[in-house]
Amino acid sequence: MLEVRDLCIGYSNKPILKNINISVKKGEMLGIVGPNGTGKTTLLRSINNFLKPESGAVLIDGKDIRNMQPREIASKIAVVSQNITVNFEFTVEDIVMMGRTPYIKGSETSKDFEIVRDAMEKTNTYSFRERIATTLSGGELQRVIIARALAQTPEILLLDEPTSHLDIAHQVEILNLVKSIARKDIAVITVIHDLNMAAHYCDKICMLYGGEILANGETSQVLSPVNIEHAFKIPVEVKILEHTNSVHIFPVISAMDQNCRTTVNPL
Repeated sequence: MLEVRDLCIGYSNKPILKNINISVKKGEMLGIVGPNGTGKTTLLRSINNFLKPESGAVLIDGKDIRNMQPREIASKIAVVSQNITVNFEFTVEDIVMMGRTPYIKGSETSKDFEIVRDAMEKTNTYSFRERIATTLSGGELQRVIIARALAQTPEILLLDEPTSHLDIAHQVEILNLVKSIARKDIAVITVIHDLNMAAHYCDKICMLYGGEILANGETSQVLSPVNIEHAFKIPVEVKILEHTNSVHIFPVISAMDQNCRTTVNPL
């Protein structure tokens, strides 16, 4: 289990996150939502020990992450960052093998190759394992980066907006993949902007506002009209979709907003 206890983070004496308390266990998918600039990425970076807290702690199975060596952290936590780019002509298999770095001492073993193949098969990237990464589409590259993370055999997977810059079909593809990973006994924490995608895929939601937790808990309870309007400053309606039993958020568009729309005549 991952626990964040009373976490406070700041830059140059300016508080960014205050009194953050969250937990996620294996098999769960926790979504981090909130308006821009509220500390979502900062929270992920502190969980991974990239940023040191001013106070509070991040615990993995009760052990403070600050007392772990980098290799131990890398064997526990895998990260899929935002806006991944590959500028060198590595093959897909080369990139996924990089996930084995915490374990490799010398050269790769048969076990390393077995784990890499399994990661590629789970992400449907094995069929193009010999392709050069710079030739991949955005959706393909994102699956490769997730495969690299799985090759670390982590207990916890952190993702920072894994569907940004992807069309809706690839968003669904990636989030279906991430959800299936969570079900395979991995704790998943993902920053996600699309509240409807968060509602459909996440077991729990942590909503940040002004560097603090506005709401934290079951998805249907956190994504309420009151919480969303407070955080995002727009009125919404929230309904339960019968076929999925998940909440769906509809922005309330006023008559004035509708009248301000520009009508474009077809050529």
